[in-house]
Amino acid sequence: MKYLLDNQYAPTTFSWGFIDAPFEQSVDKFLSWTESVFKYYDLGYEVVRNRGSLPHLLDALFPVTTPANREMLVETPSQWSAYFDNDSNQGDPISRVGQMCDTLKCRGIAVTCAPYRHPEEGKDLYGAVQFELFASHETDFINHLRYVGVTTDDAGWEFSANGPVQPFEETLEYSAHRVRDRFTPEMLERYCSALGIDLFNPAFYGPNAVTVINKCSLPPDSPCLSRQEARKRLGLA
Repeated sequence: MKYLLDNQYAPTTFSWGFIDAPFEQSVDKFLSWTESVFKYYDLGYEVVRNRGSLPHLLDALFPVTTPANREMLVETPSQWSAYFDNDSNQGDPISRVGQMCDTLKCRGIAVTCAPYRHPEEGKDLYGAVQFELFASHETDFINHLRYVGVTTDDAGWEFSANGPVQPFEETLEYSAHRVRDRFTPEMLERYCSALGIDLFNPAFYGPNAVTVINKCSLPPDSPCLSRQEARKRLGLA
């Protein structure tokens, strides 16, 4: 299976997102929204400008925590800006990408590509391959337009799809005998490619990025894991 950077920077590479707007425009709106929220709640935060290769940028998201306390927008050589966070479980691009798309009135994408690990190998690591497309306008459910994905839990693999089918979809695969074959990382990559995103190519990301760091104290029981600790906890080391 394909993964971004072979999940050497997991869990930051399990789920991430894209905003269909130029990088500096995305950053301006993101920082404006951040400032309004943090000032309203009288919370402290820091904005850091980063520059480098994708591994270097993702290193700046560690340690990973729950809840996430670092969010990053990353430049790409396309009209899309990428989004990552440092949640120690998987990442939550859906809420932030959805909010940014509503603010900017643009499209967005949230993706998940996470491996399955038996409970004896890792902690709560269930496999998933998911694609979610956000619209630039209001839909039946906020601005969510189309979802396709396979997920697994203790009951096994499940496929689901909702919203209007997009022209680039390989719908014949949705009836594959084995459920996990109905939406694969390779299909996810092709769907993103149809929209101008080179999903699993590290060179597609960077070199510029902006990170917002929440300076509030984490809950006493919150995990705070280095890259090596996180991968070991997930059964990937």
